[in-house]
Amino acid sequence: MVDHFCGNEHLCQEFCEDDGVCKVVIEPKQQITRTKYIQSNEKLKCSKKIPPNEFEHIGKHTHKEDGFHYCNVKCKYCEYYCTLPYGHTQIHETRHGNMKPNEFTSDDNFEFTGQEVLCNLKCKGLGRHPHVDYCQNEENCRLGNQRIDIQHIDERAHPHPDRPKDLISHKLYWERTGFKDPYSVQEQKEFAKWNHERMD
Repeated sequence: MVDHFCGNEHLCQEFCEDDGVCKVVIEPKQQITRTKYIQSNEKLKCSKKIPPNEFEHIGKHTHKEDGFHYCNVKCKYCEYYCTLPYGHTQIHETRHGNMKPNEFTSDDNFEFTGQEVLCNLKCKGLGRHPHVDYCQNEENCRLGNQRIDIQHIDERAHPHPDRPKDLISHKLYWERTGFKDPYSVQEQKEFAKWNHERMD
């Protein structure tokens, strides 16, 4: 809404009210050994014009009529936004960035460390392998009724040593993120062999 009343047309000064993300901004963040890229979102200004002798335009504020808005869901590991349109129904997708560092360790020299690498490069070259995640169903773990792609860890591991943890398959790891597995079909087949290795 403009703060004066005249016979001229004016651009609206309000921000877009549409759901979703108007613009994804990638910013370099200089660190000691390298540059890390982080994403943030930006709401754009309304593109509508306020007609002469009016205080406001008709309809809600939008940066573009029927304009594209990104999904507002972020990958929990790299915090990059989903690149699909807001309101999409399929699994989330993104280009992935540097993962936040994470570490699982225990007093028994049982250790898994998440390096600051790209989400879509973390597993490259590992072959068949599990991931560590917090236990989602403690009763099933206690009774030994887990799925084939879950193996309970009895050791107390950091962070949060009081929270039970599991080894899970690569496939289940990506299912839990809600994002599309960024690895090739061939790599996914190789990673899946961890399940079969456990059954032998």
